[in-house]
Amino acid sequence: MSKIYKLLLILTILIISSGCTIKDNSLIASDKKISDFDTSGNIILTTQYEVYGKDIERITCFIQNNTEKESIYGEPFSIEKLIDGTWYQIPFPENFGWHAIGYIASPQSATTIYIDLSWFDYSFTNGKYRVIKEIDNKNYYAEFELGESNITASTPNGFEDLKNLDADYNMEKAAKEGAVVITPSGIENSKMVQIFVENVSRNIASQLRIVQSTVEGDPIITDIIYSVNQDTYFTVFVDNSRDNFAGEGKGITETVYSYMITDGTKIYLSNYAKWDNKNTSKNLCIIDDNDKVNWSLMVPLVDEMTAKRLNSSSVIYKVFSIDKTQSLMLTDLDPLEFSYNYNGFGEIRLIENKLGIAVKIIEPLWASNTTILLVCETNTTLKYYEFFDVQSKSVISYTTSVYDYIYEDGEIRIPE
Repeated sequence: MSKIYKLLLILTILIISSGCTIKDNSLIASDKKISDFDTSGNIILTTQYEVYGKDIERITCFIQNNTEKESIYGEPFSIEKLIDGTWYQIPFPENFGWHAIGYIASPQSATTIYIDLSWFDYSFTNGKYRVIKEIDNKNYYAEFELGESNITASTPNGFEDLKNLDADYNMEKAAKEGAVVITPSGIENSKMVQIFVENVSRNIASQLRIVQSTVEGDPIITDIIYSVNQDTYFTVFVDNSRDNFAGEGKGITETVYSYMITDGTKIYLSNYAKWDNKNTSKNLCIIDDNDKVNWSLMVPLVDEMTAKRLNSSSVIYKVFSIDKTQSLMLTDLDPLEFSYNYNGFGEIRLIENKLGIAVKIIEPLWASNTTILLVCETNTTLKYYEFFDVQSKSVISYTTSVYDYIYEDGEIRIPE
């Protein structure tokens, strides 16, 4: 029995050993010399951050094309590690392959690529590394480190979730971790606003944290998170739980916006695809103070995003449900047409306009997880309200009022 046990133990060790990834002492030295890399500056390869936590799984890189010509690159990349002054190749698993696809890096622009560390047959540890990429038949590299960093698998944007912050989280701690901190005496880390806008313009998932002090010095924290999933959207969390004078309204609120837009002076989040002077009350200004942030470099980026959006889509308004699983849209094709996506089902339809007085849908919104409210302009002083159920695909109620809808106890009510 003892011999069988020992045999099983040996087999187990062999199986475990065969599944282990390559260690540093088995790495092969790099075949690249510094002269093998193009350092002219025409093409520059960089990583989004300089230092990452060792548990990070994906690294974002930028290919900056500073020329007037398109540059061509494929899927392949490699990673090397610096050990005792020598670069060593990090291996891929046996039989690993690439798709034969060509990509274009446009002139005078930055292109985003992603480096998945999980693809390698290696247990990444702290140290200095470089990503190597071939572009236009020339080699480029970008160095980065794995080590002590707030950029980790659980905090990919560098910030702890609001729900996990310490009760004594303050302006000093916020400034150290890269938040934009606004006090009566000035602003710290204002450059992070520009970095956030640039990331959004490149369609990179990112986060901006703004911490503003009350008159009494208590921190109000605002997190703006740009998500890139099957769709893109901004989630805004506002935490006033540390405001000793907030009264009963303490806690974290959540709002979802579809777009980033500009009035030519400041930057806003909105459900409108472009700036509209009639709907400014529905927009959120990122920082409502021109003296604290230089918007001049960001406005052109947002204008460019807006132009691309309008050139590629007829959607002029888009609103998400609070859980971001459902969306509701208006286009510029028909003033009484709306469309929605619900549980993977999409539909375009005209409102039923039960009273025949609606001339234009001015705001659609989710009244509940399954009910849409369509707010309509009419040819009178009244507003027409139509409630539509997405499950039965039918109108469940409608009314008119001279007043705007209001929220009462978490529900929408139409004042008479």
